[in-house]
Amino acid sequence: GQQIQLPSIMSHRLVGLMDVFRQLESYITLDTSRIFNVILLQHTQPQENTPGPTLASQYTIWYLDKLEEHIKSGEVCFAPLRKCFVRKHQMAPNFNAELYTNIAELQALAKMLGPYGIKYLGEQLMERCERHVQRCSVL
Repeated sequence: GQQIQLPSIMSHRLVGLMDVFRQLESYITLDTSRIFNVILLQHTQPQENTPGPTLASQYTIWYLDKLEEHIKSGEVCFAPLRKCFVRKHQMAPNFNAELYTNIAELQALAKMLGPYGIKYLGEQLMERCERHVQRCSVL
């Protein structure tokens, strides 16, 4: 699968974009606060409620797919002392779990997605866990 932008970098880019629009306000009549409130709120929602993919849906799907894939394959595990997921072998290809699941990145993700986006991520995570528990109980 394709890599997704680190949440800290995406948040930084969003702030930069907001600054550009605020500068435009001095040249044209533009209510940037209202525009960004509407757009950012829309992007904290699941994809089903919007006309296209949202940040919340893209990041939720990517994080859950990547973690599930690499945990199931045994390449990644949770390291309590580091408080993040880590690769068991430093040469594991394609997914640097530590980079995407460290505290700073998860805080940036939470800030970017907001309460609605994090609620959606949590709900999706619980649905996946429930499916795995059901599969185990059948065995």
